Parts: sequence; structure tokens; C-alpha cells
Amino acid sequence: MEKVNLNGVWDLKQIGGEREYRAKIPGSVLSGLLEEKAIPNPYYGRNEYQVRDLFWNDYEFSRKFQVDKSLLDKEQVELVCLGIDTIADIYINNSMVFHVENMHRTWRIPVKEYLLEGNNEIRIVFPSILKYMESYKYEENKEVTCVPCGCMMGNHLVRKAHSMFGWDWGPQLPDAGIFRDIYFEGFTGRRIFEVRLHQHHENDRVKLNAVAEFTHASKGQEEQQVLVSVRDTGTGEILQEKKSVLEDKVTWEGEFLIENPKLWWPNGYGEQPLYEVSVCLLDDKGTVLEEEKKTVGLRTMEISREKDQWGREFAFVVNGLKIFAMGGDYIPEDCVYSHITKERQEYLLDSACRAHFNCIRVWGGGYYPSDDFYEMCDRKGIIVWQDLMFACNVYDVTDAFLENCRQEIVDNVKRLRHHPSLGLWCGNNEIESGWNHWESFQEQTMYLRADYIKLFEHMIPDVMKKTDPDTFFWPSSPSAGGCFANTDDENDGDAHYWDVWHAPSWSSVDYFGRWKALQYMACRFFAPVTASIITENHKVCLYIENETENKVFWQGEILLKNMDMEVIHKVTAQSSTGDFRSEKVLEMGLEEMNRLKLPDREENLFFEGRVTFEDNRTIKNIETPVPFKYLQMKPADIKAEVYDLEDGYEIRLFSQVFAAFVELDFEDADVIFPIIIFI
Repeated sequence: MEKVNLNGVWDLKQIGGEREYRAKIPGSVLSGLLEEKAIPNPYYGRNEYQVRDLFWNDYEFSRKFQVDKSLLDKEQVELVCLGIDTIADIYINNSMVFHVENMHRTWRIPVKEYLLEGNNEIRIVFPSILKYMESYKYEENKEVTCVPCGCMMGNHLVRKAHSMFGWDWGPQLPDAGIFRDIYFEGFTGRRIFEVRLHQHHENDRVKLNAVAEFTHASKGQEEQQVLVSVRDTGTGEILQEKKSVLEDKVTWEGEFLIENPKLWWPNGYGEQPLYEVSVCLLDDKGTVLEEEKKTVGLRTMEISREKDQWGREFAFVVNGLKIFAMGGDYIPEDCVYSHITKERQEYLLDSACRAHFNCIRVWGGGYYPSDDFYEMCDRKGIIVWQDLMFACNVYDVTDAFLENCRQEIVDNVKRLRHHPSLGLWCGNNEIESGWNHWESFQEQTMYLRADYIKLFEHMIPDVMKKTDPDTFFWPSSPSAGGCFANTDDENDGDAHYWDVWHAPSWSSVDYFGRWKALQYMACRFFAPVTASIITENHKVCLYIENETENKVFWQGEILLKNMDMEVIHKVTAQSSTGDFRSEKVLEMGLEEMNRLKLPDREENLFFEGRVTFEDNRTIKNIETPVPFKYLQMKPADIKAEVYDLEDGYEIRLFSQVFAAFVELDFEDADVIFPIIIFI
């Protein structure tokens, strides 16, 4: 196999425009124009709307490239596009080669007949996506009139990240371009088509079944061989390998028995050992013609839907252990997708791990992240809830749209199904809920409601069953299992809990990577061992949460204080809490304030829950008898003292009165503190 890389510098121009720009590929219209300083910063002020309107125009990317005779001597040559955004016509040497219309697909396009030895040119023309949406003609009874909050009308018509058309948290910047690698591949005869892996766990051993599919061999390739090996990536040791002559076969299947396997666990529950499965296609002399590698983690991953005292649970079960999922949504880090680098993704996932996340949901209004993203989730132990890329929309499901979506799903399921971090596939974000009770959805026709069933309850489940039968599929989120039944029932299936932290957006980490209050709070409420305080049934209750395999010992107290921090009343206890448990350990009735005949009114009081664990770590939480806005808090004169330590600094804040929601920050630097929000 021979590969010719087309990444690098291309020419970019607006069709009908006078100026030509240089653009780095992977890249886009926006990345190219920003690099050339031809447009203002779209994130500043109201520049978004000026930049958005650029996409009423058509654009073209082009470049020259060389082709050697060795490439043309191959039986087949394909143009491989890992990410074309979105509707585009591809020309080679002024001949129309192919039309694409899905940014989520991998395109493999036969192009040998269009190539010349020596100099060649490729042009990719992106017609205006906004004009396409504006001119779209619906069939009778199929016009869609609803639009997600903050989004542009017609975004549902194209297989492009919906949030690129705006969302309630982001700008309307419907970019266009080549946002992932692009290259030629030349090959003759047989090649690796796909690799499938299945695990069977029993009695401290794992049977790892590998299936390799090949294309048909050309004449004289009957003696080609396949070599499949399993390697421990931690030690580098090859545990087993199998080799055989393929003859005229297109399928190879083998089983590897791994004794005493090192199991993969989510973050906080154990280690993340990984194994590498390598499939090599060899010629008759043993020379490697092609190799495909899959990194796997040995684990079982299921979803428990057992009945419990409230209804039916929805829990990840890893290696037989129910996991308390702790995490958040992942949305694209940038509206310019070529600016989403591996380094930015790793920083974000490291921030998740620092806040004790063990799970992350790839939200359906964005895109399918890069391979790097999932490989990092594998290494860091972050379970991925993987939405398919459908969100908050009604779709006109024509035959062409259905087939385009089907191939998109097949491409991405085959790409991602081997990852140990993959926890489940989910059909969409909030669309079943929308059809259940959103007013704008109820105004749509029954033909469009039938399209939902066709797409999400027939085609997609069928593709999943055939392409990745080992991974749990869930039709929508939130959902109780499909068919529009009890979609937002918090006691059945999954639910969306909108804990809004008021800010310019709902993110817990901002565009520049700075932690917001929510991220710091997540460090506390997702800690493996922590405590919380809440009012329920006219009592202030202190809880201990232990999400570890060890019993924890603690001393706890609830203190009733006034605004001068004076303790008026308290209750105490000490005991232990068993593994993987949450339990109430102390309570104080609100009637205590009346019984004590306090001189202070309730708006002058607060409760403090305080727990000290055996490692001398103390956790404090606050509860108030009235909402914070009604508290009669006194002006706080906060003093700061800085202590120089061997490996850093310690900053201590002091106040003589109760001071809630105090934030610490530097004027001239961005830092992440071990704790920043004091309550």
C-alpha cells in the first residue's frame, strides 16, 4: 500500500472574489481567514454575525500535488477524506470526481482514472450551506417549522454539527472546510477491510475473539498470510500470536486465551491496563503489506435496569460492579474544529479526572471526536456515553437522508467500538422528550413523528445490532426506553437535571481552560469520600458518601451558627460508613430554632455540616433555613495571608463574619487552585 499525504498549505478563495489566501489543512474557511487576518475575531462583541454572513458565499480549496508512477501502478487508488465539512464537490484535474454531504463520515473515493503521472491539481468546492438550507424543498406534510434555541432554521437538513449553526450556549458560525486528514491510498488486490473483537470473561481468564475481514485477493496473492498478535502495552510483551496463509479466504477468525487478565477499570475504581491487538497482512515472504492495530481493555461493561425502591435504575456495571457515574457533557472546545487539538482535549480530560469524573457524555449536537480523544479516555479511565449526532431537532427523513445517516453511523461505530472507554451508544439528545411534550414539536405533522420512529427506533437500532452487538444501545436521552413513554421520569431510565450555574454559558471550564465555580464544586461533590448537608422533611441532615471499596471512619457534627460565626447549638456523632454506600449520619430538626428561643431570626442563622475523616481531611458544607438571598449577612472584611511552602504557596483567608461564595483569583495569571470557592 502507498500513501500520498495532501495535508499542508492549500489555496483558499471565495468563488467570485478577487483575493486568494493560504490555508493550512486540516483547516477551514474560518481558520484560513483568521490566520491571514482577513476577518475579525468572531468571538468578540457582535462580530459573530458579520462572520456568519460570509457563508452565504461559495468557497474553494485547491492545491497542486505530484503523483509518482508507483502509485498509478496500483490496481486501485482512493482519495480518503476523514472529515469534509460538509456539502462539497471534489474535482481532480478539472474533472468532477465526487459529491459529499456529511461531515461525520469517512469518504473513500476511487480516483485512479483521474490522476496523471507528475503534476496534478485537486479542488474542493463548498457551495453555500445557508443557501442550500434556504432553498430546500419539502415534500407535502413534511415541512419542519421548529428550531432549537439559539440555532438557525434548517440546521436539521444537513449532516453537520448542529451547534455550528448556534445553540443556547454558542455562536452561529457554520464553517466549511477540510477539518481532518486527507490523502491518497494506492493498493493492489487484498487489503484489510475491518477488524472486530469480542471478549468472553470467565473464571479469571478472558477469551478474546478476533475477526479480520479482507477484500478479495488478486491473482497470485493466494500465499499471502495474516499475522495476529496480542501485546501487553504495559510490559511490551507479546502474549500470543497466530499466523496462517489466507489462500482465497476473505475472513480470518482466531481466539486468544488470556489467563489472569489485568482488568480495565473506570477512574477511581482501579487501573487502566491496555492490550494491543495487531492484524498484519503479509506477502508470501513475510513482508508487512498492511497493519491495523486496536487497543483494548479487558473488562465487561453492561447497563443495569434492575427494579429498585423508586422504579428502575440505570447504572453502568463494570466487571460486575455497579458504578456511580460522575461526569458531564462534552461539547466541541471551539467553533473552528481544526483548532481542537489533542493538547486541548487532553487538558480538558485531565481537568475531568482532577474533578474525579469517571464518565463523560459526548453530546449529540456536536461531532464525533478524534481517535486521540477516545484513546485518552481509555488511558484515563473515563467511560464515554456516546450520543449519535442528532439533537433537539425534527428530521425530514427521506430515503437519501436515511442512507446517509446509516453510513455515518456504520463509519463511526466501526471506528470506536473497540475502545474500553465506550460505555454505551445513545440515539439522540432530547428528541424523544421533544416529541413527548415540547410545544414546538407538537405543532409538527404526524408524518414527521413517523420519521422519528423510522430513524431512531428502526434503522439505528438495526445498524447497532449488526455493527456493535456487544455495546448497550439507548434510544434517546432522556428516555425510559423508547416509544415516547415517560421520557422524563427521574425514576426510570436517564434524566436531564438542569443544575444551572449562572454565567455566559453552562460550561464548567471556559474557552481558555479556566475553571469556573462548577468545576471546583465538582471536585468536592464527586470526591470518592465526601459529605453533604441538605434539608428534608423539616430536618437538616448530614450524609456521608463513600464510593470506595474500603470502610471509612469519621467524626461529624451539625452546628447552628449566627452571622458572627457563634455556635448556638450542635449535634455530634462518630462512626464508620461501609464501602460503596451513602447514608444519613446526623440530623437536626428545624424546630430546634424555636425550642431554643433564639434572639436571632432565621435569616440571621445558618447550619454548618462538618466531617473529619481518619486521614484528618475535614469537609465543611453549609445549609440555610431560608434561601441565600434572604440572609441578613454582614459586610465581610476578608483578610488574606500567603505562606511560602517548599513546593508552592498556601493562601489563607480570614473573616470575622459569615461570608458565603467567596472566590479567589489573580489579576495577572490564570491558575487552578486545589479549592477556590469557599462556602
